Amino acid sequence: MEVRFLYVRHGETLFNRTGRLQGNCDSPLTEEGIAATVDTASSLACVPVSRCYVSPLERTVDTAEILCRGRNVRIMEHAGLLEFDFGDLDGNKLSEIQDVIKEQGMDFSAVNGESCAHFNARMHAFFADVLQEAQDGETVMLVGHGAWYRHMEMELFGQRGARLSNACFFFFRYKDGTWVREDGPYTASQYRQSQQKTVTFYYVRHGLTLFNQHHRMQGWAGGPLSQEGIQQVYAAKEALQDVHFDAAYTSTAFRARETMKILLEERGITPKADKRLREVFFGKLEGEYYPAVMEEVERRHITEDWEDVGGENRQQIHARLGSFFQEAADRAMDGDTILCTAHGILYMNVLEVLFGISRQDAYQDARERNANPMPGCGIFRFRYENGKFIFEQYMRRPEEWRDNG
Repeated sequence: MEVRFLYVRHGETLFNRTGRLQGNCDSPLTEEGIAATVDTASSLACVPVSRCYVSPLERTVDTAEILCRGRNVRIMEHAGLLEFDFGDLDGNKLSEIQDVIKEQGMDFSAVNGESCAHFNARMHAFFADVLQEAQDGETVMLVGHGAWYRHMEMELFGQRGARLSNACFFFFRYKDGTWVREDGPYTASQYRQSQQKTVTFYYVRHGLTLFNQHHRMQGWAGGPLSQEGIQQVYAAKEALQDVHFDAAYTSTAFRARETMKILLEERGITPKADKRLREVFFGKLEGEYYPAVMEEVERRHITEDWEDVGGENRQQIHARLGSFFQEAADRAMDGDTILCTAHGILYMNVLEVLFGISRQDAYQDARERNANPMPGCGIFRFRYENGKFIFEQYMRRPEEWRDNG
């Protein structure tokens, strides 16, 4: 029998940050620990997992729940995965007990903790339970702790590998009575770079709307597609007719969803709506007549800060965009092509977030081509290769795309 194991250490906790030994006491995940775990979960999206065992401590249970979101996987707590027991030393500052730790060596029974022999016994008992339930060829996720990992490596593989940092992971397998170290440890970023994956993205701005025609500010609020806008969508549909799409994502705005609906006619694909693809939120300026507020709007676009008028700031916009596109790439299989329908100002932020391209550079390119930098139903293509987003060309009108795309 062969079973693959994916071992993930919990995200950063309060005690990790403050330098305290936590062992078998609880310590909550920090905001950074939660964010890193979400990133790890995304990076592992294409790794099939049939079951998940987790240490009963709160930090590992919370980590496992994040890792298993969207998976039809049962999370099972098992005391065999509890962290190594350091007894009376739990909760102490590591900097203050280094001498005590050195004195104990690998045996903490003198301070009401456990010995290596005790740990090894419960670890082997744990794996015996898992293997008894496992099916040949499946992948099992284990969510545990740092010291547990180090002791396991010594016991199963006869050597201590690299330290397993918070929210990091590695793979190993059991095959016919033998334990085999596979690869890792990885951070989410390192794992992405190790995978040979290419994904192509087509980003299409929605068609012209009534708000566009009437020169009104349009972010989270906005009007429906105009007749001209609908014609633009059909032009984009024709330009993309020979492109096969494996998945589709759209902004939750009605104008973007209507654009996607037309683009996917007769394709048999159900798009996923995602609020992270909404246009920039302009707060109280939503619906304002653009010529009347143009000077203020152009000034604000330099910093993309609308927070003081009830909208978003640059950090919020970039965070949601970065997380969306990384997750979309992580979910995709090698060779997939993804269609997205979204917005114009959002496109300018995509250029900066994914490629470090400024708005000024995009406008300069448009001036040189005597073109609109973000035309109605403009098409923008880029790709993702082995953990990095790669720019191809700026947004083009459907007619230009059909001729030159």
